[in-house]
Amino acid sequence: MTYPTYLRNAHRKVRRKDRSDQPDDNTKPLIGYFFTFNTEDQLNEQSDDLDTAAATPLPATPPSPLPTSSSLQQPPQAPSFKQVRRYLRTVEQREALGRFIAAGWTPAELAEYARSMYLASGQSKPAAVSYRFVIETGPDHERARASLATMRAPGFIMPPFDRPEPKHYEWDDHDNPAHPAGVREAVETLARGCMAAYDDRKGRPRRGPDVPISKSTLKRCFRELYANNAFGLRGIK
Repeated sequence: MTYPTYLRNAHRKVRRKDRSDQPDDNTKPLIGYFFTFNTEDQLNEQSDDLDTAAATPLPATPPSPLPTSSSLQQPPQAPSFKQVRRYLRTVEQREALGRFIAAGWTPAELAEYARSMYLASGQSKPAAVSYRFVIETGPDHERARASLATMRAPGFIMPPFDRPEPKHYEWDDHDNPAHPAGVREAVETLARGCMAAYDDRKGRPRRGPDVPISKSTLKRCFRELYANNAFGLRGIK
């Protein structure tokens, strides 16, 4: 079968186009070679960059500045009158607070007065109930005037608002720091003698000096010294 001339020419053009789209087999190794060559160059450059970065010393980090007095935490301060007003429950209490303000009281003075009048157990600063207790009595109360006069006396230094309450010692407590010098040793010596006499009556060996003395024995011996006014103990009760 003989095709027309225009069909034969079109067929030749299609075949040439197909051959031109396919890469030559001889160029494939060259393409792989250039690709591999370029990849190795990039890896070598990256390795050189890493070596250079490792050899370069890091800049010295400046030491952090020491905290200044302004950056340190400030001790707790007495609440303002605005905050104290929130502690109050009735109109009469708020009016009484106004009289304290009109009398010239400061928040620190009111806080110290409230602390001296009533400090809840286990607390280190006056609570809301402390403020309500003193405000209800008003600034004209005898104790309020005496407390204000003490705080405004020359040489008075306002103590910290938040501070632990000093431990209270009974007058016959063996650890009471108000006892004169020598009382502690005298009480312990008398207590050891009482323990030894008790052991002798029981017919058993005496207890050694490392055996602790009971608190009741120490109190009984201290009261005996007090009854005889040893070390002038009657003047400290």
